[in-house]
Amino acid sequence: MKKLADFKTALALHVFPSYVNTWSSERRKAFEIMYNHAVFGRDVSKGKIIVEGANPGQGKSTLLDGIAVQSADQMLNMVLITNSNQRLADDIASTRNKYGSWIEDGTDISYLSDGNKVKANEWRNMSRAYLIAMSTQRYLALNNDARLNALQCYRWGKRRYRDLFVCDEAFEDVTIRDWYYSDLKRYAGIIRESIRPECEWEDGIGKAAEKAEIYAEILLDDLKCEVDRINKIHLPDLKNSPKKDGQMHIDFYLGRKERRKAAENAVKEYWTSIREQVVLVKDEIKKIKKALRSAADNRIFNEADQILTVMKGNPEKMRHDTVITTFVRIIDFSENMYSGQSRSNLKDMANEALKAAGRAYAFEELQKALKNNRANMYENTEHVRKDKSMTAEEFLDVFDEDNVVFLQASNYGDDKQDKNGQIKIHCCRYNIKRLPHKEMLTFLYDGTAAYNPMYDNADIFDVRSYDKPMTHVQFVQVDEKSSKSYLLEDTDRQKKLCMRLKETINAGYPNGVSSDKVMISGYRGCTKAVAETGLAWSKDYMPDGTEPVLLSSNPFATYGSELVTGSNIYQDCFLLCKIGISILSSEVIFEQMCTRNRELLTRLLNLEEGYRAKQLQLIFTNNADCSDFRMEVEDCTVRTAITNIVQEINRLRIRGWCDSTNPETRKNYDITVIWALYGREQGTYDAEEETFFERIFRMVMEHFGSDSRKAEDYVYLESVLNPRYKPTQKKGTHMNKAYEWWISLPTGKTFTMQEMADATGISKNVLNVMLRKPQNKEFLQMIQGEECCNVKKVKGRAGYIYTKPFAKTEETVVPENKARPDQKLEPKENEQLTFGFCNV
Repeated sequence: MKKLADFKTALALHVFPSYVNTWSSERRKAFEIMYNHAVFGRDVSKGKIIVEGANPGQGKSTLLDGIAVQSADQMLNMVLITNSNQRLADDIASTRNKYGSWIEDGTDISYLSDGNKVKANEWRNMSRAYLIAMSTQRYLALNNDARLNALQCYRWGKRRYRDLFVCDEAFEDVTIRDWYYSDLKRYAGIIRESIRPECEWEDGIGKAAEKAEIYAEILLDDLKCEVDRINKIHLPDLKNSPKKDGQMHIDFYLGRKERRKAAENAVKEYWTSIREQVVLVKDEIKKIKKALRSAADNRIFNEADQILTVMKGNPEKMRHDTVITTFVRIIDFSENMYSGQSRSNLKDMANEALKAAGRAYAFEELQKALKNNRANMYENTEHVRKDKSMTAEEFLDVFDEDNVVFLQASNYGDDKQDKNGQIKIHCCRYNIKRLPHKEMLTFLYDGTAAYNPMYDNADIFDVRSYDKPMTHVQFVQVDEKSSKSYLLEDTDRQKKLCMRLKETINAGYPNGVSSDKVMISGYRGCTKAVAETGLAWSKDYMPDGTEPVLLSSNPFATYGSELVTGSNIYQDCFLLCKIGISILSSEVIFEQMCTRNRELLTRLLNLEEGYRAKQLQLIFTNNADCSDFRMEVEDCTVRTAITNIVQEINRLRIRGWCDSTNPETRKNYDITVIWALYGREQGTYDAEEETFFERIFRMVMEHFGSDSRKAEDYVYLESVLNPRYKPTQKKGTHMNKAYEWWISLPTGKTFTMQEMADATGISKNVLNVMLRKPQNKEFLQMIQGEECCNVKKVKGRAGYIYTKPFAKTEETVVPENKARPDQKLEPKENEQLTFGFCNV
């Protein structure tokens, strides 16, 4: 094998693209550290997954491109995976230009994307390749044998693990699949009708399929026992809350391991007891002289001798199918015995032993049957592939003891919000166990590692962070309702919000903005409204010729697509217009938490059954706010949302590297984010009263170093479509009562705070605290007047006397760069009004 080049040598030999040589030493600093980590293993080791938290612009793809070249040059045995075929191509661009795409039976490079068919012999030949490149989706879809072939290599007559495993961008650490009970029952039937091994030609036709179906049904019987247990759970009422008219009975799928162990112990006990019975049968025949034995006696004696030979072994150390076959053989053996109590006992015992063996070995035996019959099952399942039915792996995942499975046994009343089946299985698989970090250096490159909750487990992940010069981001908050549920239930709401955003952009950039510099993002369900209002078209949108001129010529980026997580087509854009925010449901968040955090899972399993089921009912019916796990769920939800938002904003030109010493150059990377999100103006409310969306907005601003107190960092636009009432305008509140009382006073009337408190129905102390809240600042200024001109200190317990001022014509003062709800932003004379810093 050739010798790996150190960093300076790699630069001199142009291992990396030529533009790397033009980078400043500041920019190359993190790049060099990450190179030494991956290539030479400096300051890193096996056992943990190294998370390189490099920001966009620090050269992750460029680094991998150079390392891939050395791997293809037979200097390094490497596996490279990523979640996008385009990024996969970018990461090994230089390698592909040098060697071309992977050719059948090649020995240097294996380039495997989701669009390529791969033959069985190609998987075997992977062990001879130096570089394996594939998508994350394909890596997770591989069976264990094929995955091991990719992770290992064959060198100098020995098979060993490779030197390096790399995943570019975040890895799907938790896979969640939801199935109805009927889906599992149907797959048991698919097993029966699809398995047909070649050995079944003349004899035993259908036996393999029948046996596999029996094992599947045994697993389903175990599931049904859990359904019965969960339906019997008594759900306690919430404290200090009216009784909820809903019945979702849900709990963890428990006891799989315990029931299997109990079945295995039963097999051992039956094994010993049956062996003793067979010995007795043999001894009874021994007492008869050979000359006097009948042919039946000799047959039973010989059969008993053969059975005892097999049963000398320990069933725990024997093949499962050998144990099962032995019990079947004993049942047949008992049929040939003479009628009597011993025959009846042996037969009954063998039947019970066979059932116990089925329960003990069902999972492993079904797993083996499905693996051995992969090819012939594929040939017989064309009719179900069209319906996208569950796969063999997905069926087995439900019963895998390592997976976290939630079992919804029933759903009725207020909890049931659809017309689908009641019994639902939520299966959560932790994919980190499929990474080879215990055998080889394993790296994940993720620029959002600082927020992503998947990296919280310090026993598994070693997160490294790297500094990057800050680039200015200005946020424009359009205070309009934009939640997914609110918008998707009415297309008129979608169109009105899109027009509101379009008017905002036109007002902010009166001279127009280049359409190729704008990115529009939002919900997939808003695609049509976004196109019809002229914001942007999605990739698959079919225009009919009636659409207005597009504000953005770039494709509409929908939440959840690769356009907001991994695409670089927006890297020249300076303006992002966001519709709402992508939030995972409390159900999904909680499933991820339980799968990632085994301490949390253990804590839940140790709770009283009824209390645990009640908490799960609240979480899975979108009432997590009432659950005792509200804070934990909300924190994880916020961090997950921020991870996605930061990833999305970094699609724009901010991802580039700016020279920290040149302010003029930095302006070329500044961006503006116009975001339709319902929430009060930042900095005008108490932290204790901060809503979920306000918290996310604040934390995203803080991440990018933006200050809501600075006009160049933050602009707030009041709601036009859903006007936000001031505290004094909300009927029935204490502030409204105080305001109405104050308004009713004649001008020049004097009063005290105690009198206002009495009229409002609260204490003076409570009134004082209420008036000093940020949201009530305006009313307090009205009472006190400019520089407290309406307040006079007096002697005695009264303290201060307030005077109701004389009425005057009020003028609405609109702050710079802000507009009244009924007014568009207009530039001042001889001045261009702009949200951003771009002369467009």
